[in-house]
Amino acid sequence: MRWLADHYFAEGPGISKDAPKRTGLALVAETMWREGIELMKLNLIFVLACLPLVTIPAAFAAMMRVTLTMAEDRNVYLVEDFVQAFRRNFIRASLLGLGIAAALAIPGYAAFSYAELAVASPLYAVPLALAVGVACLFAIAGTYAFALLVISDFSLGDILRLSLLAALARPGKPLAALGFVAALWLIHILFYPVTLVMPAIINFAFGTLAIAFSVLETVQCLVRAKEERAGEA
Repeated sequence: MRWLADHYFAEGPGISKDAPKRTGLALVAETMWREGIELMKLNLIFVLACLPLVTIPAAFAAMMRVTLTMAEDRNVYLVEDFVQAFRRNFIRASLLGLGIAAALAIPGYAAFSYAELAVASPLYAVPLALAVGVACLFAIAGTYAFALLVISDFSLGDILRLSLLAALARPGKPLAALGFVAALWLIHILFYPVTLVMPAIINFAFGTLAIAFSVLETVQCLVRAKEERAGEA
């Protein structure tokens, strides 16, 4: 049996130092696979933290902080990092969450109303498309806003301004990430009750990791640019 033990405990081939670093979707998929168990734990922690309902924005901010750390390929201390980010950003995250919810409610209600009218008359298709576009823009800005909130000390005014500019300049990746989030929920709905536990262990954390990857490069650039301008002043 010695040969079996030697084979089992032998070092693996490892990763060559010259191997190219994965990028794009390959990097996202690799991180989800590597951090899968931690993401499931994070999802459960997030769900528990959201039970009082008023804590949802702060819990999302904490989850964003943890997933950004994963996207940066840094060590994550799951409970400690989540609790620290939750406490640190509670008030600002709550205010930001309320603001984003209010901003989304207006085009969301308009899109719902125009969708009903568009069934009777195609003339309402144009304002429907406009309302959907504005809602998507605000949703993308929201992803940038929460990422900026947890990685910077910017004021809420600066966060809102920069997130809207980022949403206008670079909407593609966050929109694709939001599409991934929508796909997770669609799978949950289509295959229910087989997928009954998906919201408890998968949907929130895996979706937020995709969002974190989509906004990371842009928010890092925004933070560096503002710090450089502050240093010059």
